[in-house]
Order: sequence, then C-alpha cells, then structure tokens
Amino acid sequence: MVLAVVVLLSFIPDDLHALLELRHEPITQGQWWRLYTCQFVHLSFNHTLLNLAGYSIVAFSFRDEISPLRELVILFISATAVGMGIYTLNPEIYSYVGLSGAIYGVLVAYALIGFNQTPLIAGGFLAFIAAKFTYEAWIGGANPDTEAFIGGKVATDSHLYGAIAGIFPGLFYFWRDAASKRFLDTNRFVNQFQEGIVRDLAWTLHSPPLIAMKTTDFDTVTRHECARIAWDFCDRLQALDQHPQPLMDAVKPETLRLGLYFESLLAYWFTHQDRYQLLQHGLQVQHGSRTVGEFDFIVYDSHTGLTEHWEAAVKFYLGIRHYDDPSLWYGPAKKDRFDIKLNHLSKQQITLSAHPDGERTLRNHQLTVNRRRLFVKGRLFYPSHARHQPGSLRQLLCPDHLKGYWYRTSEILAMQSSKTLGFYPWQLPEFIIADKEEWLTLKQKPIMNFENLRHCLEKTPPTRPVTVVATLNQKEVRRFFAVPDDWTESLPEGQR
Repeated sequence: MVLAVVVLLSFIPDDLHALLELRHEPITQGQWWRLYTCQFVHLSFNHTLLNLAGYSIVAFSFRDEISPLRELVILFISATAVGMGIYTLNPEIYSYVGLSGAIYGVLVAYALIGFNQTPLIAGGFLAFIAAKFTYEAWIGGANPDTEAFIGGKVATDSHLYGAIAGIFPGLFYFWRDAASKRFLDTNRFVNQFQEGIVRDLAWTLHSPPLIAMKTTDFDTVTRHECARIAWDFCDRLQALDQHPQPLMDAVKPETLRLGLYFESLLAYWFTHQDRYQLLQHGLQVQHGSRTVGEFDFIVYDSHTGLTEHWEAAVKFYLGIRHYDDPSLWYGPAKKDRFDIKLNHLSKQQITLSAHPDGERTLRNHQLTVNRRRLFVKGRLFYPSHARHQPGSLRQLLCPDHLKGYWYRTSEILAMQSSKTLGFYPWQLPEFIIADKEEWLTLKQKPIMNFENLRHCLEKTPPTRPVTVVATLNQKEVRRFFAVPDDWTESLPEGQR
C-alpha cells in the first residue's frame, strides 16, 4: 500500500505536487496535511526510485516480526517526527519532500524489533545506520553523488529525526516480543526444573501443539493456552521438583509406554489444577461385549461452565520424500502414520460423544458434552534436505510445532563438522544419544562432542532410528534422528 501511494503520487501534475510539499508558511496558515503528504512525493523519478528501493529492502527484511498494523504505526510515528522536525527545527529549508527520513525511522524500529529473532541482520542494519550518519557528519552533509542522482539537496536532518523517532516504537515492540518469547519458550520453561518426571510434566503442558484445527465438531488447544496453563501450574511444578514422590506415585512412569505416560501426566495436572474438574478419565464405551472407544478425559471448565471432552496424544513422525502429505510421515518404528492417526483422532475418537453408544454411556453417567478438544503434542522430523514447510499439510499444523531433522547414518559420518547440522563454526555443541524415556525432555548430561558422536555411530551403526540431542552450555537446542541407511527401503510399496 505504501509503495502504491508513492508510485501513484509520482504521476500527479506540478500544481498538485506543490500543494503536498512541506512549506513553512502554508503550514502556519493551517495546511497541516503537508507535514505528512510531503513524504510521499519526491523531487524526481530517480528520487522516487531510490526511496521505493530503500523502503522495499527494509520492509521485506523483517516480515516475520512485523505485522501490517505495526508497520503503519511505526511509519506514522516516524513520518510525524520527520514532518514536525523539519517544520520546527529547519526554517532554512524552503521545501521538503521525500520518504527517506521516515524510512530511517522504520529501519531503526525494525532492527530493534528484529534482535529477538534475527540479531545478525538487525545488528547489520544498525551498524549501517551508524556508519552512514558518521560519514555524513564527517563530510558535512550527504554524498554529492546522491544529490546529483536525485536532482536536489538531501535533508540529512530528516534522517536523524526519523531514526530517533524509530527508537521508541522499536523498543516498545522489542520488549513486548521479548516477554512473549519468554512466555512461549518451552525449553526455558522446562529447564527451570531438575527432576526428570517434573520436566516431562512441564513439557507436556507447555510445549506447542502438533496440530491446529478448528471445525464445527471440535477444536485444538492453542499455543497460548498451553503456555498459560503451564505458567499457572508453575508453583505446583516447583514444589514437585523439590518433592517429586507424589507425582511418581500417581504416574508410575516405569510401568507405562510413552503414550500412556503422557496421558497419565495430563491426568495428574487435571487432578491438581484449579480451573478444571476431572469428571471421567478413560471412560470406556461398550457395544455389547465389544469396546467401541474410550473418552480420554471428561472435564468441567469452571471458567466457561462447559463440560468438555479432551482427547490426548503425543506423536513423533519422520517425513519422507516431499513430505507435503500426512501419508508421507511415519513413526520411527514405521507402525504408525500421521494421516491414519489424524483420521482416527478427528473422525472417531473426538466424535465419540456423537456416537449412539457414546451418547448412551454419557447419559448413564449423567453427562452432556458441550465442547470437544484435541490435545496433541509431539515433534515432526523433516528430511535433511528440507528447506520449507509442507504445502498441503501446513493448514493442519500448529505454526510453532516442534521440529527436527533426520539424517541417514552415512550422511552424519560424511559431515566434516557440526556446521552442517546448523551450528555456527565457533559453537561447540555437545551431543547425547537419547533413550525413548527422553523423547519428551532430556534427563542426562551430554557426553560427546561431534567427533565422538561420529565415532559412536560408525562403531555401532544404528539398526533403528535413534534420537540425538544437541546442547549448548548444557541447554538443549536441537534434536534429530540418526536412521539406518536403508530405513526408507522397507516402507510400504508406493510410500518410499
């Protein structure tokens, strides 16, 4: 929209152009709009082209951090500062036009905001601004070649006004994003606990959902809801970290496979938090002597007054080939497939209350389900060559779902350094080959550098996919599977 306005105004006639420029006397007489319109008209075609290019580079460098609303707010603040600055502090400027001052404000704000996610890019932009201001101060103004190119003098003061103004919304959004990032950071939340079972419970609550769906029949627990219920339960988790025996007695982790362990952790939370009343757990639905299904959890939400049916699952899948379809994702043991599990969850398990036998079972317990919710956690492991999100699968996934990669053992053995795994050359990660008991959270300290990991895999090549956890400064930063070289060869025909 901003670029379109600039382009359209480049075609207006000269008499209208003069009505939009910043000139002091007309503004004093009440033509206040000139404070803003002056920044969307330019001296020449080259001037327009230069600012279009500058704004495009800035705007598209931080698209993940900047929403359209943020962009307009920052642009308005920067444009206001530039217009008012020229009007009040530069009476010697007869006429001012151009977007460059506001661009500097947008650039400074974006760079500050960008430090949360892309610090190298953000730091590069700020270094460029500092260097340019230093250079202009040293030569006493703008580069003469730039002035010759645009066909007029460059008001370098406008750049300073815009840059200073950009600091304020930049810092505001930076701190707000930083707080949100801390709120949503699962590793940060989990790492405050020491006991393994408590870490698993913290991960069960806080980790982002694997899928995000909303239909007329059901919805999924959202990313922010997961973080909120975890932080609301933080005091209880801290107490359990000091005395974990009540949790261990309730869950008995040594007797359960992973799916039931995950469900038992969630059951403990339902039993000990304040918002939900657990009405039924594992309520079976029978048709004669045959089991039709089972309600994982029937709970009463005291905030909404609704009785809800929750279905819980934790899943880990490795994507093959183009990985853009749920049928191309397999569990490590190849006994489970994403599309089959998703279909079973969404069309059978979560709709059990609408099944005649399910309705009858609920009536027998004097229950009526008002809302159905999926609580599905886990991680998707992308092929080592993957560089984009899966196409048709994207609409089913939570955008923040946990991700990893999988590598054939020969790929890892061929790597010269951990840089190929996504680490910078100066980083020295440590690794551990994790047991299945650590698929939720890491409970042991890493013991290998990258060369030790390669040696271990070379000495004892895995006969099944094994999880490798990479850490920096004793904090988990990455997970991946090392799989046998022939792992995809034994997949069902047509799915290799």
